[in-house]
Amino acid sequence: MAGYIRLYADAEGETHFEDVTVELGADNRAQLIPTTGVIFATHKAGYFSDWHGVSRRQFVVTLSGSSELTTSDGETRRTQPGTIMLCEDVVGKGHQLRILEDRVCLYVPAPMSL
Repeated sequence: MAGYIRLYADAEGETHFEDVTVELGADNRAQLIPTTGVIFATHKAGYFSDWHGVSRRQFVVTLSGSSELTTSDGETRRTQPGTIMLCEDVVGKGHQLRILEDRVCLYVPAPMSL
């Protein structure tokens, strides 16, 4: 089973997490999701970003380190190596981000619909 965590804003602008399961085919692979590139990024431990949304819909894949995200509905989740998130809170109240350990991640811009 494969999947990711979706970070999104509802119609009232509240942000939430959702666990999404990805359907795999007979070859144990999901369908191709077209993307436009990959951005490598690093963040230092102790970094904090108060309420904000993302500038574009994107997958964020944690390669090393860890972080903590809090949604406007009050839920907090931690990322660790291997965590995949689809961040699509481009509108609404956004989320907070705290880097717990130096982190390396990939940003992968995603199409408007999957």
